Amino acid sequence: MSTPITVIVVDDSAFMRKSLSMMLESDPQIKVVATARNGKEGIERIRALKPDLVTMDIEMPEMDGLEMCRRVKADERWRDIHIIMITGNSDEESLDEAFATGVMDYITKPIRAPILLARVRTQLELKQARDLMRDAAFGWHTWIWARLQSRTGKSKVFYYYFDQHPDYPADSPQAGRGSPHGQEVAYVFQHLNPNQKSDKSDEAISEAMATYWTNFAKFGDPNGAGLPKWPAFSDSTSVLMYFAQTPHTGPVPSADALKVMDQYFAWRRTPEGEAFVK
Repeated sequence: MSTPITVIVVDDSAFMRKSLSMMLESDPQIKVVATARNGKEGIERIRALKPDLVTMDIEMPEMDGLEMCRRVKADERWRDIHIIMITGNSDEESLDEAFATGVMDYITKPIRAPILLARVRTQLELKQARDLMRDAAFGWHTWIWARLQSRTGKSKVFYYYFDQHPDYPADSPQAGRGSPHGQEVAYVFQHLNPNQKSDKSDEAISEAMATYWTNFAKFGDPNGAGLPKWPAFSDSTSVLMYFAQTPHTGPVPSADALKVMDQYFAWRRTPEGEAFVK
């Protein structure tokens, strides 16, 4: 893995924060991006940094670990972050309560580095697998169709990615959500919702999309005077048009994840894959 795993350590003990950070960063693929002394600080660090994983003590002043976990999991921006509980209490009732708040795993004190690192790696593998399916499953069928059509179809393929939305503040509940599926239809027909706030970038995107689509309907090619060049998509020219604040070209998003899914579906079509499903 080329990108380090990012972790926030939340514990009211300075000794534990230091010890856990040193254990975690003994693995070059793990980076502790922040520490926090209580649940309130932990939430502030999560909002600012959105780590891959959080290690969390339970008993802390001001806001304990369970309340912090409840608040993190209640916010859809952060609920995918995996949380490992660090505890000296392993009775069944306490663990049941922790898992009910959204804790993914727990480690009892005293902490041993090999156990901590193994648990962190396991949680990140689970998160990466889930993120891969979430981010790539919807886009895979469009990407594979575009590739197939560019190889075998009689017409050129013009591939696009629509992500036009307001630039929400980082602390907004809508931050990072992207654009809902199908929202681009209103832009193509230049029929933006008058009840929703729009700006000049919305109008510019709508004008460009309407012109591209009209050109394609008339001539089989969206390009025309005054528009950014939209190259035809192929395996050798893996470029698409982004509609996000401005029309501009860029690479296929989540390309590595799409390729992994493509390999998976290719394997599913093999005798071994068919036998596995059965």
